[in-house]
Amino acid sequence: FCAHFAFCSTNNIMMHRVYFSSASRRLAGCLSPLKPLSQQFRRNFGGMAKAQAQSVVDSQDKSADQLHAESLEESTCNKTVYKEWASDYDEYVGSLRYNGPTIVAARALSHAAKQKNLKRSGPLKVLDAACGTGLVGKEILSNASNTPLSLHGCDYSADMLELAKEYYETVQVVDMNVGLPQYKDDEFDVVTCVGAFIEGHVFINPALRECLRVTAHGGIVLATVRTSFFDSHFIQALLEFHKTADIHVECIEYLDGVPAKLVTLRKK
Repeated sequence: FCAHFAFCSTNNIMMHRVYFSSASRRLAGCLSPLKPLSQQFRRNFGGMAKAQAQSVVDSQDKSADQLHAESLEESTCNKTVYKEWASDYDEYVGSLRYNGPTIVAARALSHAAKQKNLKRSGPLKVLDAACGTGLVGKEILSNASNTPLSLHGCDYSADMLELAKEYYETVQVVDMNVGLPQYKDDEFDVVTCVGAFIEGHVFINPALRECLRVTAHGGIVLATVRTSFFDSHFIQALLEFHKTADIHVECIEYLDGVPAKLVTLRKK
């Protein structure tokens, strides 16, 4: 019985081996045409995944240096650029040591102190033109101490203003290359304009003329101008203002290692 069992079992095992071996060959034959498709799928999927990963990297890069570069191109729609850039703008310019808002805020508050010494009644009324996300307004409020202020902002980008509105009593969407029609003559004691007089943004006329128009007599306009833009567009145009304002120009470090001019116009 044992011998018979062993013989039968051995035969069965051999038969099963033959069967499975034959089945495996048939299965391999069926699957062999799919092998190139599988390899092609892996190549395609890998390529798609790589492309998607690169797209994410490109998108992240665009939110910083590329958006900055695009904003300086005159052919670019800055509303679109700043809509994309608004949420990351403060972090990005902070990484470049953007000194303009701090410097201009200090000058605005220095003027406020002088007005206070003259026993001027009422709050100092300030317009932050092209206020962006409100960096100048934030600096003024942070350092105002007991100085009474009435702070207002305007900008071309509604998305920037949405972030800036916490620093201002009012905000307005304006295109400074058209003018400041929302504001009255001689309405403000100080008008600041930081980071706007630059390639692809705001031109000296009518913007600077409008800033001076809405400034009260004895008040000041404080504007930063990139040195390259000042030399090519600004310096000659300033001459038209000498009859209506005292003009002072000084050099500042606008960004880390990037020079600019701080133009102060005191309205006569």
